[in-house]
Amino acid sequence: MRSEDGAFRTAFIVCSALALVPLWIGRYLPMVDMPQHAAQVAIWRDWNQTALGYSTAYWADWFTPYLLAYGLAWLFSWFVGALVGVKLVVTLAILALPRMVLRLLRHFGGDPWWSLLAFPVAFGYSFGWGFFSFIVAIPIALWALELTFRHGRERSARSASLLAVVITLLFFAHILLWGFVGLVAGAVLLVEAGSLRRAAKAWLPLLPSVPLAVIWMRLLQSPLEDLPPRPTQWLMGWNRVLEGPALILGMKPTLWVTAVGLLILVFPFMLGGRPVRAPARWIPFAAALVLYLFVPHYVFYTAYVGQRFSVLIVPCLLIGLTLRHQPTPRQRRLLAGLVVLWLGSLGVRAWGAKLEADPLHALFEQIEPGSKLLYMSFNRDSDFFSWPLYHHSGAWYQVEQGGLMDFSFASFLVPPFSYRPDQEPHLPRLMSWGPTVQDWVRREGGEHWDYFLIRVPKGEGSRPPASPQWAEPVAADPPWWLFRRRVEGGANVGDP
Repeated sequence: MRSEDGAFRTAFIVCSALALVPLWIGRYLPMVDMPQHAAQVAIWRDWNQTALGYSTAYWADWFTPYLLAYGLAWLFSWFVGALVGVKLVVTLAILALPRMVLRLLRHFGGDPWWSLLAFPVAFGYSFGWGFFSFIVAIPIALWALELTFRHGRERSARSASLLAVVITLLFFAHILLWGFVGLVAGAVLLVEAGSLRRAAKAWLPLLPSVPLAVIWMRLLQSPLEDLPPRPTQWLMGWNRVLEGPALILGMKPTLWVTAVGLLILVFPFMLGGRPVRAPARWIPFAAALVLYLFVPHYVFYTAYVGQRFSVLIVPCLLIGLTLRHQPTPRQRRLLAGLVVLWLGSLGVRAWGAKLEADPLHALFEQIEPGSKLLYMSFNRDSDFFSWPLYHHSGAWYQVEQGGLMDFSFASFLVPPFSYRPDQEPHLPRLMSWGPTVQDWVRREGGEHWDYFLIRVPKGEGSRPPASPQWAEPVAADPPWWLFRRRVEGGANVGDP
């Protein structure tokens, strides 16, 4: 048994080390929305630098249920900058997920080897799309579930206090996972109590954060009324079922990716896991599965809502299992080998994305600090990842050089920093480099920006379709192109 414990520790450490590679091999994290979230951290970090004009362009919302991730990155940014600060926070969140799954398994008597499955799950759908606050909230949500079952058994003041603190912390991490844990915890405590009267006392730790949510929703109600209505998009059906195993891994449902996803789901059963007969332990899995299958794709001005719950399916499944017989060392090596191979392939793909994004830093250095940049991605795709990796890459400029960049998440309501009404540029809904957008920029907003960064499709010289008269090329490393606005009757932007 002691040798098996040593083998598990070695496997866990090796997987933890491999998980660092896709996070640190490149300058920029290979996550779609992460440049925008890092830009929010940079705004906070440089809020009082009057030369950048952030306090004039934005207003700050310090009461938002997405503040925790930004706050941690902001603290780190004072020592290592915003770019590395967000990397450190994402790293801690990624490593915390398998660690928290291991904690759950030890609490419920599962096989600790199953926790290795959480490493590929940590790099799943939410990671790929760069849902910064959601990623940070996932291990906190799992911790809250473990504390819920502990409180249901102990019913002590200590267990109640700790559960209340963690759920309140979860509110400031992400309101979706706060809602998930609140519903699951309420159902678990009711089932374990056996009666509504006994459950009412056990529910007390769930209540302190409820007024915070009510206040936040009331504050948000007025700004939402000023927004144009957007229809709910369900995008449900059998595609959610068929895509599920692949979305757990954050990839498109090809045959081999689906096979790996299915293996992750069945491996615990292959390694001695069997369903328990305690109904309360199946509530988290049932809730995660229902939310993934039936929550809309787009609702309340938020996209990819249902899909992001795919990350909870495997951890919550493990809560409902118990170890009935010890797996063989060969079976455990097979599990560890699969996880190591997957993490290794992820590191190789991250290296490829690094090479694709490397030219950005040199291009950003060609831009005058404190300038205004418009980023237009006519080619958002990477050769190495399924998601549109370069959808928001221009926001890295604001992280590294200061200044302003559009399109920005500051156009949304819920980030810590949003545009003031008189400062927000009114951009077309679909930004791409072509005659229509060129004419629009010149006619409606060309004077608003100093530089224009474009990523164009590969092939045919990797050039924009035409170089407009109102801008001139500054530098290029195809498919990346940087233009500078011409100033009629005077020096160009950035000229000495």
